[in-house]
Amino acid sequence: FLPKVVNEPFTDIRVRQALSYAIDRETLVSVVFGEGAQPMECVVPYGFSGYEEGMTYPYDKEKAISLLKEAGYDENNPVSFEVWIHDNSEYQKALEIIQSMWDEVGVHIEIKVLEAAAMSAAMAANEQPTTLGAVGSANGLSVDILSDYLARNIPPEGNGNRTNYNNPEYDALIDQAIKESDPEKRAEIFKQCQEILLENAICIPVFCKDIIFAQSNKLEGVELLPLNRAY
Repeated sequence: FLPKVVNEPFTDIRVRQALSYAIDRETLVSVVFGEGAQPMECVVPYGFSGYEEGMTYPYDKEKAISLLKEAGYDENNPVSFEVWIHDNSEYQKALEIIQSMWDEVGVHIEIKVLEAAAMSAAMAANEQPTTLGAVGSANGLSVDILSDYLARNIPPEGNGNRTNYNNPEYDALIDQAIKESDPEKRAEIFKQCQEILLENAICIPVFCKDIIFAQSNKLEGVELLPLNRAY
């Protein structure tokens, strides 16, 4: 889930954190995908450089309610906003489940479904209020995913930063990772980047779909990249 952090109510970190605490990822994955996906543990999918279990917020409905109250929201002044998604049945089902979970803590959303082309055009123009969308890398590279939060990639001048996050410290870390040739040092930088994103709830990782490959037992020396897509 990608809140546009420059817009209300997402300018308040407590609201963003509450949204993450209020999602029961285990239940969502079980209902929508069965064994075809995994709850997200951090910003990059498992198998990617810098992946580490347990970085996302645990499900804690009472903590979510408490944070929203601190931010000035309650049953008389609920959080409400619109979420745009493209017309994919799995997206819609997942978001409807999230919608019901957020309802339980006093967050009410309206879902707007767009055709894929219209959704792509809206994001390119930075028109979407917020969205449940996919992040991934065709090359299995963590930097491809983490670069989506660089200030220079905010649309319409840039491409990919749907949260509109702008943090020079974060940008400097990504640039450092790009120049780092040591894989272990680069992985540590990626972990630092994810800590920044998650502590500030800039993005709310929810699930990672499994990609299943079939391979003939006659083939040898085949190496698969971690091409999982996270949502």
